[in-house]
Amino acid sequence: MLVTLISPFDYQRAVSDLANLGMTQTEIGSAIGVSQGRVSQILKGIDSNKLKYETKLQLKALCDKQGVKTCEVEQAIKNPTSTN
Repeated sequence: MLVTLISPFDYQRAVSDLANLGMTQTEIGSAIGVSQGRVSQILKGIDSNKLKYETKLQLKALCDKQGVKTCEVEQAIKNPTSTN
């Protein structure tokens, strides 16, 4: 089964755009299930390609909810292995 996910580069951009909308790192982290520190790492591009599958889906959902259009989609294999 294929699932649409945003690319690693877009994770950083998506979080940046959410912050530019006025969301704090703490609010973003709470919404996607990670700590404020992890959001800071994503913004800096640190291991943004190693987000858990569920976190990727939550980030995409948050972008959709907030109207962030930087979440370009690509095809990805269901449930790839990664860590937060």
